[in-house]
Amino acid sequence: PQALINILHKRLPKGTVRTGHRVTELEMAENGILVSFGGEEIPGFIAKRVVVAAPMRVAAETIRFPETLDQNVLSIMRATPTWMASQAKAVAVYDRPFWRDKGLSGRVASHAGPLIEIHDNGPHDGSVGALFGFIGWPPQARKAHVSELEAQIRKQLIRCFGEDGGAYASLHIQDWATNDAICSDADLAQAPRHPALAPDIMRTPHCGGRLFFSVSETAADSPGLIEGAFSA
Repeated sequence: PQALINILHKRLPKGTVRTGHRVTELEMAENGILVSFGGEEIPGFIAKRVVVAAPMRVAAETIRFPETLDQNVLSIMRATPTWMASQAKAVAVYDRPFWRDKGLSGRVASHAGPLIEIHDNGPHDGSVGALFGFIGWPPQARKAHVSELEAQIRKQLIRCFGEDGGAYASLHIQDWATNDAICSDADLAQAPRHPALAPDIMRTPHCGGRLFFSVSETAADSPGLIEGAFSA
């Protein structure tokens, strides 16, 4: 996936990618859409067309859209869950993939956890070892017990792989539930669920052909997944 991003990035004119610019409002203008960033320190600009590629719930919660946008669109956006938004992953990095020496695949499925599944995520050449797993604890428990979570992950790796499992060089935890650019308040308030196919209205132009939605959840194929992002 990173290779695809790099290729697309190279096609863009220099200076067009701006980080730290969180869109707060889209407003119809005479010759396009005024894009605002919520403060005078970052001036807005007028775009001929706007493509919203953020998770639909996040966009609905954080961006003020033009009054001419169909209210049904906003209702659909608020009702569409972002797949995996409230999930977390841990990656343990080792000097080498010691489990391969023992003829093990690195694959674990667990009802005890805290990692409900573990996979070998290291390179084929074995130059470094990596095991990643999805964390089964809910977001509230992860937030309240960060140090305990790390300790329990280490215990599980030892339980599954022996003492070598606990001798990782580093442990990285990525919790998407703490990222408000990915996980919305609605996603935190509800049990995780996969988005259904969005109505056709989400795949059509809006506001006089100037506003588009193009995110995995708007795809006509595999919504919510990386294949859905490609098709969108």
